[in-house]
Formats: sequence, structure tokens, C-alpha cells
Amino acid sequence: MNDELQLDGQTVVVIGGSSGIGLATARRARDEGARVIITARDPDRLFRAVGPARAEILSDHRRRGVADAERRKQREQDDAHADRIARERVAAKD
Repeated sequence: MNDELQLDGQTVVVIGGSSGIGLATARRARDEGARVIITARDPDRLFRAVGPARAEILSDHRRRGVADAERRKQREQDDAHADRIARERVAAKD
């Protein structure tokens, strides 16, 4: 039985890969033939760290931006709904 990981053709996701163990893990996986996706909090630091590695960059910061936009949209919809209900109640009293 082979105890070595077979990464050729696999996709490896490394969270916190802009430095240290995460970056080393990403580089090792890449060297063993894996497609590597790295995430980190700081997109600039991540880009500097993995630019030469040609890894795909998914920044937590960018994902948070999308989540924030979705929450803002939901809040706006909730506010519009609350305003409509308030107007209907005021109209019903008149």
C-alpha cells in the first residue's frame, strides 16, 4: 500500500495560505501536480506570496464584500417591506 498522497490532478484548497505552513502546503501540493486554490484575509499579501506559484486566488476580503452586498440588499428589501406595512396601517386608520 502506498502511503504517499496522490495529488496529481486533484484540487487542493488552502485556507490561510499567504505565509507559513499554509503557503508551504500550497507550494508542496502544486509541486505534486494539484490545482491549488488559496484563501487569505489580505489579498495583496496573498498575491505577493503566490504570484510566482500561479495559484488561483480567492480572497476572504472579496467574499466578504459579496456577502456584505447581499446583506445590504436584504436589509433594503426588509426596510421597504416594513415601510409598506407602516403605510398600510396608517392608511387603514384614516
